[in-house]
Amino acid sequence: MPMIVPVVNSKNLNDLKKKLLQLKNYDGIIQLDLSDGEFTHWKNYTNLSKIKDLKITLPFEIHFMFEKPEKYIEDLIFLEPKRIILHVEAINNFQKCYKLCRQNKIELALAICPETPISKLFPYLKYLNMVLILAVIPGPSGQTMQHYVLENIPIIKRKNRRIKIEMDGGINERNMDTIVTFGVDYLAMGSSIFDFKKPMERIKFLQKELETIKKIKRIK
Repeated sequence: MPMIVPVVNSKNLNDLKKKLLQLKNYDGIIQLDLSDGEFTHWKNYTNLSKIKDLKITLPFEIHFMFEKPEKYIEDLIFLEPKRIILHVEAINNFQKCYKLCRQNKIELALAICPETPISKLFPYLKYLNMVLILAVIPGPSGQTMQHYVLENIPIIKRKNRRIKIEMDGGINERNMDTIVTFGVDYLAMGSSIFDFKKPMERIKFLQKELETIKKIKRIK
């Protein structure tokens, strides 16, 4: 059954600390969004040294929305995430990033924007365990999901049957059933969790919704 990945998308250090504290009892992986304001118009908190000082104990992935991500790959590895997600539209030296991640036992994944042809991912699929499909333009939380990107999921699965798919952008309890039907493995959710006063209670509610969807649709 798909797993929920809470997305921490913060404009400042205090908000980042607050959200991490709210998730301290979460037993899955969380996502940390880092945007430079150049790859996408949205800029959030990206002080890597301060983030390192937080000593994040939860397993986390980094969704890195920067131009020239190769320039920062060693700094990202220094943060000791479980997974680093770079954008296929921005990366120029995939092999450098892939090699460094493997040497440091960190998984490398690639993300793709809604308007980018899915074929852009094809040369890299043999190296990857997971891809992230964005259902919105990279930026702030709370955008409306673009449903047409769901059509890319079976295309990727045909190219690499073992690959995991993470969907990110505009996911909520009203569209989860449709998304799950397409065979996603991870649901990255930001505003659907943090727009509520008690994020952990909200996560539990969403997990129950997923259980119901699983039973109705007979999903393993």
